[in-house]
Amino acid sequence: MRINTPSGKPPWRRRFRSRRRPSGRRPGRARRVSRLRKPRTKKRSKLSAKDSGTDEGYIADYYLGSIAADQGKLSDAEKRFSEVADSAGKRYASLAKLALGQLYFAEGKPDLGEKTLRALMANPTVFVSKDQAAITLAKMLAPIKPDEARKLLDPLRARPGAVSEAAIQAYGNLPPQ
Repeated sequence: MRINTPSGKPPWRRRFRSRRRPSGRRPGRARRVSRLRKPRTKKRSKLSAKDSGTDEGYIADYYLGSIAADQGKLSDAEKRFSEVADSAGKRYASLAKLALGQLYFAEGKPDLGEKTLRALMANPTVFVSKDQAAITLAKMLAPIKPDEARKLLDPLRARPGAVSEAAIQAYGNLPPQ
């Protein structure tokens, strides 16, 4: 059975053709992206320069460091994270220290990375908990010192909640004894 409208076309077809956009695209069709989206670093750099010394400026520096790390510019990322870790308030400094610890391991400086993450474990904040720092340190130490990573993860596996799930997952990624 076919349902027709006064125009002789099914209602869903008429509605689909009547809502053309000015660009000529039909609704529901994806526009082809001809270029990759680039992170908006210009606005964040202006914000970082304009609001330096404030929380907003430190957040912008942290994001610029993250973008630099994603692009492979590790020295620029290290500079930005160090600046935030040294100058920002306790909360944002802890985020920068976590990223800085991971960056040190990626650069092949495990001693500095371990020192940074252990200091973060000793002084947890609202943004980075002791458990999060311990799990991150264990993941970074897994290829180098798997026994020490196991020692960090063992007490966390018994805790209830998401911490134990993350610890069990990290424990599963450790090389066999």
